[in-house]
Amino acid sequence: MELIRHLLPIILQFLSKILSLRFQTLSLYQMEEEVSRAVQWFTCKVLEQLLESYDDHLMRQRDSRQWRLIHTKRRTILTSFGEICFRRRYYRDNKTGRRVFLLDEALGFAPRQRVSSRLREQMIALATAVSYHRAAHILQTWVPGVSVMSVWQAVQEAGEQERRQAEAQQRLVFDQGELPTGTRQVKELAVEADSVWVPARRKHGEQPRHVEVKLGVAYEGRTEKGRLKERKVNAGVMSPEDFWEQTAAMCSRTWDLCAVERCWFGSDGAAWLKQGMEVFPSAVYRLDRYHLRRALVEGLGGDSRGYAQVSQAIAEGNWDNVQKGLREAWKRAGKAQQKRIRRLERYLKNNWEGIVQLPEAWRLGAIEGQVFHHLARRMKRHGARWSDRGADHLARVLAAKGSGELERLSGEKSERVSEERVRRVMRNWGRKLARAAGDWLEGGMPALQGSAAGRPWVKYVLRELSRLDQRLW
Repeated sequence: MELIRHLLPIILQFLSKILSLRFQTLSLYQMEEEVSRAVQWFTCKVLEQLLESYDDHLMRQRDSRQWRLIHTKRRTILTSFGEICFRRRYYRDNKTGRRVFLLDEALGFAPRQRVSSRLREQMIALATAVSYHRAAHILQTWVPGVSVMSVWQAVQEAGEQERRQAEAQQRLVFDQGELPTGTRQVKELAVEADSVWVPARRKHGEQPRHVEVKLGVAYEGRTEKGRLKERKVNAGVMSPEDFWEQTAAMCSRTWDLCAVERCWFGSDGAAWLKQGMEVFPSAVYRLDRYHLRRALVEGLGGDSRGYAQVSQAIAEGNWDNVQKGLREAWKRAGKAQQKRIRRLERYLKNNWEGIVQLPEAWRLGAIEGQVFHHLARRMKRHGARWSDRGADHLARVLAAKGSGELERLSGEKSERVSEERVRRVMRNWGRKLARAAGDWLEGGMPALQGSAAGRPWVKYVLRELSRLDQRLW
């Protein structure tokens, strides 16, 4: 009943704002803007009243012998409706001396949280597609108060959360020997990896440098439309050893790696990429076809005869014929081309085990597109420069998005810590509120029959409230 009485003036004031627009000469644009502001103001006020009413309920339901009320304090939070400011009570536990805001604990508010989880989720999702400045500019159109730093901070916190979780899982699996929790069982699994270099921040006078961001993708195969099945993505700025251990730990949360009979391992032949074969069971190396074709074009692009001869030898899996074709091409080439042919020969020799065709081999080669879609398209924008930590945080957020797990970065998981408690309290609160609202609404409303019965706030507000079914409450 108290909540309804607090909401009624807000409803009347909102309707007054809307009705006042009838007597103003406004364009459609101006009218739309005024209505939008009124709706935003209304939603913020309703949310403030809900939070304060919930805090009142927690105060009445607490054990007064354990929780002693100290004072009340205001808190400001930026939500997807706008900035709200509400009061909540501060308590002291007489048994332990701990001091808490019961409302903050019940709803999962962090101590210095300034942005709601829903708005934080929108910030992160938008920042994965556009720059931080652009994301803030877009959000400001309907949420005043959003700044570039608030968007940046949301991504940094989400990326740091991902990093800590990945490192914790890495320690559990590789340091403490804890068994993985993956339940999906497949006989074959594909794992591909590569890296992308993004411009790094530098101080005045320093030489330009770049940050290497690594990315790994694991999947079960391809659908009929060519999409990757059960794709899981790991990315970040880290050493090769940490990258592969974290990638394996990530895969172990989804798949039962002990049941994998063959793991097709694809890369471009770099030395650090081959280190991953040590942490995946039954790994079979496959050279990425894109990089193989690129190496052939760079080495033999001007010699169509040599290109056809070497390509045919590779398809047959005959290393002697590959060397023969390269020697003949070397004799026909100039000095600069001869160096490229020598480099091509070393590349083919070092990766020959991953080039030889196997009858049951999977066709890999998805990593180049994955690197572009998950990292390069967002991080290699014109003028963008990154610190090591900033690049790592954003890469981990982008990897979570690629794995279809972006929603868990919004902080909603932390708010569900006391979900059952909140639901139980809200159910009891809802029953009491329904009874109170029903008793109040069943009572008489003199205004409906008095001299003010013809006024708009009585005809269109009080009369409609009196007709509401109790089941709505």
